[in-house]
This record gives sequence, structure tokens and C-alpha cells, in this order.
Amino acid sequence: MNRSVLMLRVTVKDGERALLTRNGRFERVLEPGRHRIFDLRRELAAEVFASVRAEFPADRYAVLKAARPDLAATLFEAVETKAGELAVVSFDSRPVHLVGPWTTRVFWKVATRIDVERIDVAVYVLNMGQPVRIVDLAERMIRLSGLEPGRDVSIVFTGIRPGERLNEKLFAREEPDVDVGVAGVVAAKPVRPALEAMGGWLSSLEQALDREDGAVIYRVLRDAVPDFRGEAA
Repeated sequence: MNRSVLMLRVTVKDGERALLTRNGRFERVLEPGRHRIFDLRRELAAEVFASVRAEFPADRYAVLKAARPDLAATLFEAVETKAGELAVVSFDSRPVHLVGPWTTRVFWKVATRIDVERIDVAVYVLNMGQPVRIVDLAERMIRLSGLEPGRDVSIVFTGIRPGERLNEKLFAREEPDVDVGVAGVVAAKPVRPALEAMGGWLSSLEQALDREDGAVIYRVLRDAVPDFRGEAA
């Protein structure tokens, strides 16, 4: 962008777009080409952006959307996620961005096909590979120290202490895992019961609490929470 006494000159290359503003307020979008715009009062300014497989600042998008919602919808794909939601953004069928919960990201779509796949998730889990036995790890550490397991260093099996587990559950029962398009990362998709079912559970709990009926309370909790194993006293 350069100026002469009366003109503002802007060159927009292929794969770019420019936003023209007057005194900070949006005027129009400049397509690729050489533009000469009369600007006697020097009120105009132009900002050039890459528009092919490119992201646009979300705050600038909000301003443009408020002024010209029709134009914002034509130029951009806004991806807004909620709590417990992921979005996989693909450029021309190729996954490129993973958008986390409570996030807004905006992408140019004038020269790129934008596809958005939304995934309802609550927990991200790293794929750590095959399980490793602790005894194998202990033997390896002893050998790396130049010693021999069982001869120089004894390995004693003490048994499980209170609260310890042999296996760690990464997902709740009946909770499917979801591929999020990122190598080594999976997500847990929460099982959300219908509002009618939750209303019935709450009503049953309230009545059981009034009667101090422990058996009914535990039955309702087992129905509502599949992994609940409590028993009435």
C-alpha cells in the first residue's frame, strides 16, 4: 500500500484479499489486482490478508460481522465450540486444525473448501501404546544400572495396597472413544441421557429422600450412573 497526493494505491496478489476501511470503519473488500482509490482526506487504509487455507483474526471477524453480516458469511467460516465439544477443521478435505472447547476460530473460504466436523467430547486421552508390566520396567532399570535382577537387586511383590488398581480405566462403561484426527489422541464421548430420564431420576430421588428409603436411592443411582456400585446399608 502506498499513497500519492490524491490516491491510495493497493496491490492485492492472487490468494489474497484486502479490507478497505475509512477512519477505522469497514468499507469494502478488495479483490486481487491493482487498485487506485481517490483519497483526498487520507481517510482510507487497506490491510492485506492471505486468503488461501488461511485463518482470520476472530476479533476482526466480530467487527466485520456486526457491520456486514452478509459479507462475513460469504467470506468466512466461523468455528465456535461449546463446553465439551471439539471441532476438526479440514481444508479441501484435509484435516488441518483441531479446535478445543470454548474457542472461536475463523477461516477464509473464498478459495478453500472448509469442512467442520464437530465432536461431542468431555475428556482427552493420550494413546500411550501397549501396557508395560511394572516388573519388566523394574528389571530393565536394574540392568541399565549394570546390575542383575534377582542377584544384585531383589524384586519383592508386596501385593495390592488399599486403593491401588492393577488396571486403570480410561473410559467409563458404555462410553465410546472418538478419533479426533490427531495422532496419539482420542477423546471420550459422554453418554448423555434424555432430559425425561433425568427428570424421572430426580423425582424418584426426592421422594426416596423424603421417605429415607435407602434401597430406592441406591437403585436410582445405579440406573443413572452405570459404573456406580454402592449398596444400601
